[in-house]
Amino acid sequence: MSQNETEALLESMPVGEKVEWFFSLLAEKDVVAERTKALGKKIAVIEESIGTDMSLDGVEKLSTESGTVYTKEEIHPNILTNPDEGFDGWEEFCRWVAEGAKNGESRWHWIQRRISSKEFREHLEETGEMPPGLGVFTKTKLNHRRGASK
Repeated sequence: MSQNETEALLESMPVGEKVEWFFSLLAEKDVVAERTKALGKKIAVIEESIGTDMSLDGVEKLSTESGTVYTKEEIHPNILTNPDEGFDGWEEFCRWVAEGAKNGESRWHWIQRRISSKEFREHLEETGEMPPGLGVFTKTKLNHRRGASK
């Protein structure tokens, strides 16, 4: 049903029926959300399995009639910490960000709830220097394109 059809139907509907329909649709939405969540979990498990198989087979791209999957590696920062040695990577990194601001090179846009991977990669490419307090890890993502619909 289109938005216009829904609006036309609502014009002649008593408010009590609107409320009942509203909650009926909310319940339907909840069912769809649960189904979507379950499908997402299945897809993640299958994605991990495909990625593992491709890695073991040394394959970076695989095509079938349904579509193509391929891997792409990107580096991402992680905060290094060694409490036994009194090293806190977050403090070191924040100090580096603040020093940049003092030198006229704003780095505050790097800070989110996590370190900005984009800014990190750009900095590493431009300077070749690792900001203090950070290490790297590689995350392989399985990308896909759907095949032509039959």
